[in-house]
Amino acid sequence: MPSGPRLAKRKVIRPADLSGEHFVSHPHALESRLHIDALFAAYGIERKLQVETQVSAGVCAMVAAGLGVSLVDAITALEHGGRGLTFLPFDPVMVTEFSVLTPARRSSSMLVGAFVDHVREFAMEQLDPKFVVMPHRAP
Repeated sequence: MPSGPRLAKRKVIRPADLSGEHFVSHPHALESRLHIDALFAAYGIERKLQVETQVSAGVCAMVAAGLGVSLVDAITALEHGGRGLTFLPFDPVMVTEFSVLTPARRSSSMLVGAFVDHVREFAMEQLDPKFVVMPHRAP
């Protein structure tokens, strides 16, 4: 959310806190949007869907410009912290999955393996452990 509004003073944001708020969202085609919409529907909470954008960086830019509030993943929050935004924990925790796509018909290069290992280490070091679930590695 933009730094300064009433919600920025809270320690944790819950669905009811966002009732009636202008909301910056991803488009319907993205799985994260479907999860967010389902969560608010389950709580009976209506948001004022203000604007949509494809990428999380765009969500952050629009929130910083004062177009509303939003929910973003922990990596986006880490990247955009200190840019006129306030990031607060959301309860219930929403899981975001990240994947690395590799060719199916040949094995990945050592560089890809090193990159994936680096990303995993980064996640474990930089993010709150409740946001990091390490799945098994595909062969």
